[in-house]
Amino acid sequence: MARAYVPLYFSYAEQLAMLPDDERGRLILALLEYAQTGALPAFAPASAMAMLFSCMRAQLDRDVANYTDRCEKNRKNALAGWDKRNAIVCENVRSHTMAAKEKENEKAKESLFAQFWAAYPKRKDKAKAQKAFSKLCPNEQLLAEILAALDWQKQSPDWLKNGGQFVPYASSYLNGRRWEDEPPQNDAPARSDTPKLRWSTNENGEREAVYDE
Repeated sequence: MARAYVPLYFSYAEQLAMLPDDERGRLILALLEYAQTGALPAFAPASAMAMLFSCMRAQLDRDVANYTDRCEKNRKNALAGWDKRNAIVCENVRSHTMAAKEKENEKAKESLFAQFWAAYPKRKDKAKAQKAFSKLCPNEQLLAEILAALDWQKQSPDWLKNGGQFVPYASSYLNGRRWEDEPPQNDAPARSDTPKLRWSTNENGEREAVYDE
């Protein structure tokens, strides 16, 4: 933004006082016009007005240059401050978004684990089981695979023996990826009424695995 004034220094007073009133007025008007338009006055080259105008013009040019530099520095400082504030706002938004997403993921994991825990025949040492389940980065597909494996594993002789004494703890089952065990090859044919696993939405709006009878 251009300045709307021309500074007159006290050091000019002595030289201006030597000029007649009309020449002093013409000199001041010439300085104002130069500051606004850059136009040079048509003073006689060797006249007192020409010499004073030359000195005052040089100081005026220096003042304008300093003013322009200050404006540019202020502009850069303002932009830097604005960029910093924008960066802080963006980082806060990103952090809040990530926190909300992590919270949503944790809630989904808890829901999936609750369904696994309800289906597992030996519900002991829940904290370790939940930690092992979380390490698997579970999703609906993985839970479906685990529940499908548990469907036949719970009927296996080893798991039925002595009231389920040999059923592994849930944490061991998960850490060992036991749902990937191969089912026995000589199992009796599946009954026609074997329940089928499907996904449903409960009254809380959460997806859960259920069996069709």
